[in-house]
Amino acid sequence: MTRAVIANAPHPAIFQRLLLTNPEQRAASQYIRTFRDPASDALIEEQGIAGLLAHAFAGRVPSGGIQPPEEIARLIVDWEDRDACRAMINWYRGSPAEVPPMDAPYGEPPATPFPKLMIPTLVIWALDDVALPACNLDGLDELVPAATIVEVPGCGHFVPWEAPDRVNAAMDAFLAS
Repeated sequence: MTRAVIANAPHPAIFQRLLLTNPEQRAASQYIRTFRDPASDALIEEQGIAGLLAHAFAGRVPSGGIQPPEEIARLIVDWEDRDACRAMINWYRGSPAEVPPMDAPYGEPPATPFPKLMIPTLVIWALDDVALPACNLDGLDELVPAATIVEVPGCGHFVPWEAPDRVNAAMDAFLAS
């Protein structure tokens, strides 16, 4: 049987609606505007991803509990590679999501039909993600009717690294059902 497992990846229709209607998600997504700004290229060249993240998140920590420490060290080495950093940033630059500035007017996006995902889908959502707040789960049941949602409190953006035991338990239970 075909199944899907998703961890802190927002549904495109919900995410775009929230960017246009929800101050919390709009504020949380301003880092994308920083990532897309060509002026960030100099910062990437000078300081790598660490400098860009420090600038984009302005003191907010996107995720605080990556474990074990050797995983953090490996990620930092990988992320300091300037070419790898540009590739990550280009994903944001290529995304069709519209991230308005904070002072842009709020309003409902135009109605866009979005096909429902009908296969059994496990959604693992970290409740303390500063980039993707839990409001991204609102309405998900309408777009993914066969979703099993597992909320992980005390966990940020990198839920598979921050809570591997909880993620693995959720996946084991879902795949066994």
